[in-house]
Amino acid sequence: EYLMGSNTIKVIRNIGGCPVLILPDGFAYVQPNQIAFPTDFNRNYEIKELQALKDLSDLYGSKIRIVHVKVNNNLSETQEIHMNILKNYLEDYEHSFDWLPDTSTKAKAISAFIEDQKIDMLAM
Repeated sequence: EYLMGSNTIKVIRNIGGCPVLILPDGFAYVQPNQIAFPTDFNRNYEIKELQALKDLSDLYGSKIRIVHVKVNNNLSETQEIHMNILKNYLEDYEHSFDWLPDTSTKAKAISAFIEDQKIDMLAM
């Protein structure tokens, strides 16, 4: 809700099985050269869940930046497995793994990353 607002979150939660594109007020179109994809690696994403992300990368030649807010110094075994599955799934795409310090809230850390790195699109 911090990033997008409560009404937007309600739409996301209530629409199932289809990607949703959310545009902020005053949005001016830019080609998404960099797409940030935040994850805590606590769940495994199925191929179909990430297909829209891959499609956007194919369409625009976008770099996918997987963003993780580092709460602990080490990932759990489950997180390591999920990260490696994601790495393998994106092996044919330009991508990177960005580790952010846990400074305040995850939302603020991700917002700062988006601004600092000039991210064009946030995929969630």
